[in-house]
Amino acid sequence: MVAVPMSLRLTGLLASTALCNVAPAQTTLLVGPGGFADIGAAIAAASPGDFVVVAGGGYPPFTLNKGLTITAAPGAIVRIGNVGLALATTRFVIPSGQQALVEGIEFRNQLIFGYTQVVTVDGSEIEFSDCLFEGQAYLPDAVLTIRDSDVVMHRCNVAGGGRLRVNQSGAGGDGLRLERSRLAATLTTFAGGHLHWDFIGKGGDAILAVDSQVQLSHCIATGGNNDFISPGWPPGNGMVVHPTSAVWLADCIVLGGHGNAGAGATALVNLSPIPVELARTTLGGGSGSPAGSASTGAVVTAPLLGAYSSGSFVRGNGWQATFAAPPSTPIIALAAPLLAPGADPRIAQPIWFPPGSTPAFAGVTDGTGRAVFATAVPNDPALLHRSAWLSAFAGTALPLEGAPPLGGVVR
Repeated sequence: MVAVPMSLRLTGLLASTALCNVAPAQTTLLVGPGGFADIGAAIAAASPGDFVVVAGGGYPPFTLNKGLTITAAPGAIVRIGNVGLALATTRFVIPSGQQALVEGIEFRNQLIFGYTQVVTVDGSEIEFSDCLFEGQAYLPDAVLTIRDSDVVMHRCNVAGGGRLRVNQSGAGGDGLRLERSRLAATLTTFAGGHLHWDFIGKGGDAILAVDSQVQLSHCIATGGNNDFISPGWPPGNGMVVHPTSAVWLADCIVLGGHGNAGAGATALVNLSPIPVELARTTLGGGSGSPAGSASTGAVVTAPLLGAYSSGSFVRGNGWQATFAAPPSTPIIALAAPLLAPGADPRIAQPIWFPPGSTPAFAGVTDGTGRAVFATAVPNDPALLHRSAWLSAFAGTALPLEGAPPLGGVVR
């Protein structure tokens, strides 16, 4: 791999440009011993832009209705789960003009009977990093539903019911359902729930996109399996694209669910007239009798720009971004302290950076189609819990190819 020359080091960006527009009155609120009893209480006391740091432990579902940063304390395992008998929902409803960042939080359904929760995002701008969303085995709803929102995901796991525990019954709920939304994700796994013999219907689809724009890089989507006792019920597809959605998949793996004694599921089902664009992506139908198809509907190859990062920004540690495109492709990246979802006719995909963003580096992919940008994060206490973003673009003619944004909260 070839190191990419920089016109401005990200270290300086983190220390100055990316932080100069952040409000100075931000407060850190602690949840756990010595702080608030639960996340909901901390949200009620916080102001937009504040940081909520959560100690390890279990907490009830909550509603986030402010642009806050909610992050697990260093090394903490934070699990959100229902403690009541009725279905509970963790909701993200961020007001227009505000953004939320959620990092290192697990949304779990660990009990076999009852005490269920789902997670919904409505009308929000939000970023999830290193989060886990677990479906309830007896609930056919999607694990995570996103409506009318702009969402970025890094290193997350969206797991349908029956995925994380062995020999558990399952209703085959979908993994992710998108409605009228934009999603950009890297290094994230999506899985539909398994359907077991004591339920009717089908295995869950890993991703269901309705009137949405979906851009994935280095992600995996796998449909849920059916049960060998009831092979007549079909398994789930890896991804289902409804009109009028647009989808870009770079360096991804999409697999249909296994049919056991029945037919395998399709990896990618495109019901939209807009072709799904693929680059360096594997489509695999599920095993079964017969095996599932790799795809149905319009699918084309394209010179997409893939991207992923080595992890979160950690003070005093190195950080690396890797980009993939055809060999000898020029790449430029811009940096900013906050995301700004939008569209630009010069870019083929949705954009995520505000006007006037700072140039961070420029370079060309090597003979393998790779380019690497490596830097270090200053060990500066003032950077803790703040955010910075890198948006890259590639190509020699308009419209350029855009990659999902990389970055997040400084830890």
